[in-house]
Amino acid sequence: MFVNFKVKNYKSFKDFTDFSMEATKLKNLSDSNVFTIKKISLLKTAVIYGANASGKSNILNAMEKMKAIVMFSIDIEKTKKYQHEPFLLNTDTENSPTLFEFIFILDNIRYRYGFEINAKAIILNEWLYQKKLQLYAQEVQLFVR
Repeated sequence: MFVNFKVKNYKSFKDFTDFSMEATKLKNLSDSNVFTIKKISLLKTAVIYGANASGKSNILNAMEKMKAIVMFSIDIEKTKKYQHEPFLLNTDTENSPTLFEFIFILDNIRYRYGFEINAKAIILNEWLYQKKLQLYAQEVQLFVR
């Protein structure tokens, strides 16, 4: 189950941008679009809206790019075709890596997977953490490379 997606230094997103499916605690909203997994309230559906050129398509493009990089990561030549598309309105970010991170729940375990990729399509950092969905559970590092 998809919980959260973060991206940094990608197209129109200079700083961390977070797309979350976690429900808020607002009391005046209907519960018909919310379900719960071990005390985590998640939305069944979400809508992205905003003004023209506000980044709606770019958040979806970032998710698709992360998916494609993961799917083709075994074949370096295919991975290299994914151009580095950093935030270009700042000279500091032009050569900085792009960060992608995805949080999901599988079999009552919350996983957090992410990586940073540079202009040469080289994955600089990659990580995977898990956390059991129980009270006082700690996040456990599965790997960092």
